Amino acid sequence: MRDLGGGGPEAGGTGLFSHADRAWPSLRLALTTSFDWNTWLMVAPLALVAICVAFAAGARVLPGYSSLLYVFAIAGFTYSTWAFPSLGISTNPALNPIVRLTGEIMLLSAGLVPLLLERAWPDPRRVAARAAAWALVPVAALAYPVAVLAGGAPRFPDRAECAQIAHSDGNIDAVFGRFRNPDAANALLAKVRRLGFMGSQVEPGGCGYLKVDIHSIPTLAVGRDLAAEAEKVGLHVSLEKASP
Repeated sequence: MRDLGGGGPEAGGTGLFSHADRAWPSLRLALTTSFDWNTWLMVAPLALVAICVAFAAGARVLPGYSSLLYVFAIAGFTYSTWAFPSLGISTNPALNPIVRLTGEIMLLSAGLVPLLLERAWPDPRRVAARAAAWALVPVAALAYPVAVLAGGAPRFPDRAECAQIAHSDGNIDAVFGRFRNPDAANALLAKVRRLGFMGSQVEPGGCGYLKVDIHSIPTLAVGRDLAAEAEKVGLHVSLEKASP
């Protein structure tokens, strides 16, 4: 198989340290997405309440396991954004898969919540409590598909949706093209440099694409001048906001 990435951090093994400024925004994104009412309703708060109630009733193993599960899940969601600088700090599915990732733990909550609540009722009422707890399963199980399908059928973002067009000055990228295939990206890079745009490079462009671009263009006016020069030699340039 060719042209398959390794799946590791984009910046290598020390990428987390070189992008330490993304740590808190990544954690905040993971938490706010997990507790977003418009996406997941009250699935996450209900899970936290169930854990607390189970602890209060004297249970230890299941609520302890559930607590660690959610902590490690949030850590994993944080890592997914922190270690991949091409992903924007955003819930926009064209820029970051964070909503799909948090959906995994929300689906798991459908099974955990009734089990946790079952531990909270005293023994004489265990049968009725079990029925009431399992009655919550369809509510939690339906929360994810209803939230996803409310905005239409799921789909993958296309190449155009991965770009944020620049409308103001400051930190602009001049993008010559986006590719799935590294060979195609490198071929365009060689052509662009051969035509005189020596500051160009290939880097991750979000949504699984590679982009050929020039960084750090200060103003739209400078970018438009560069795009005009590129048009003269048969190259198309789009001016985009730089990735976070």
